[in-house]
Amino acid sequence: MWVASTNEPVCPKNARANKLKSSVFVRNVSLLAFGSFVAQGITILSAPIQTRLYSPENFANFGIFTVIISALAPAVGGRYEVASVVVKEEKEGFGLYALSMWTALLLSAFLFLVFTIWQQELTQLLGAQSLGLWWFMLPFAILISALNSCVKYFENRRKNYKLITKVLIIQSGVVSLCSIALGVGNFATVGLIVSMLLGTLTGILLLLRASLANFSGQSFLLDKEKICLAKKYARFPMHEATTSLLNGVQAALPIFFLAKFYPEAIAGFYVLLIKVTMSPLGIISTAVSEVHLRKTAEVIQSRGDATRYFVHLCVYLGLIVAIPSLIVITSAPQLFELFFGVRWRQAGTLLAILMPALALRFIASTVSGAITASGNTHLGAYWKIFAFVVTFTMFWLAAGKLSVEALFWLFMLTDSLIYVTYLIISAYSIRRPRFV
Repeated sequence: MWVASTNEPVCPKNARANKLKSSVFVRNVSLLAFGSFVAQGITILSAPIQTRLYSPENFANFGIFTVIISALAPAVGGRYEVASVVVKEEKEGFGLYALSMWTALLLSAFLFLVFTIWQQELTQLLGAQSLGLWWFMLPFAILISALNSCVKYFENRRKNYKLITKVLIIQSGVVSLCSIALGVGNFATVGLIVSMLLGTLTGILLLLRASLANFSGQSFLLDKEKICLAKKYARFPMHEATTSLLNGVQAALPIFFLAKFYPEAIAGFYVLLIKVTMSPLGIISTAVSEVHLRKTAEVIQSRGDATRYFVHLCVYLGLIVAIPSLIVITSAPQLFELFFGVRWRQAGTLLAILMPALALRFIASTVSGAITASGNTHLGAYWKIFAFVVTFTMFWLAAGKLSVEALFWLFMLTDSLIYVTYLIISAYSIRRPRFV
């Protein structure tokens, strides 16, 4: 363990360097915040139109499709894309980037076989019978989502935040416009699915073009060198990828249990309230978290005061989320009825109950790079196992036995416990970094 010295005088040169780094950090965050603001603004503005074109049942089916992607996509790249950001050597960074794409391709092909062979069993288990032939599109959707993440992480390493910002806005525009057009055409759930796929593909093409142009001399082949990198950084798939799968499944549990034990519309309400709430909060979260991962790694590697940086960031995030949380808790049902229509009022009631936990989730997810950047991926793995066990146990024991409102109160309490625990672990990781 290292301890930053507080007794040495700060020379003017170092002070200027620190000020410059701080200004660069703020500029990068501001750029991504602007992109997220525009992108999420498009999403929010299109939501009242979508809720009048699509029913809660359409949103429920779309939710099942997307949570399966969200559960599996973060793991299929082996989390080597995360390693590509935090390693120091440029050559290793590119090798890990290419390795993450190969891993995503091979594991997605394997998932296609699994989804095809055990289609009936899996669709019954997940309540996904309503997806029909779209079930077979899931491995492809998982692949493009994982590839999008791989390229985005690598552009983050290159600090190409201008491109990331541009892609965020374009993706959001494509998804919103396509969903509205297909909704007018009465395509129901298919319209939401196709719009999401088109938006992801658009982002991949834009990011890949820049990536390939800057590394035309590098090889993407799965050669001996990349296999050696896979072994060297095996802790990322072992600790992060396996538990990212648990984390994704944990996030998907509410929709699966709600769809199984309550009217289908309830799952649709949950999909909308998460979308509406996390979209504006995501404006800040996305911008800060992407820069935060690289910034934390740099502070740790330079033996700076990472703890102070982490605490200040958490306090600022808490202040930012406090006012929106109060507005939601006191007025969400009325606001949902006004903006999304009378049939969505209950979604606002459920959001008002869940909002404290969502605020904590916003803070925790924004600073989530602390554990990875400090090299304590094993602690993140332990937390993900803990979060999965707590969430699954709660829904397993309570779903179908409690009313919807009572279940959401219990959900809020357990989720709050989970994310407070995560913040404690993150603070511990910052204080005790390991070599990355």
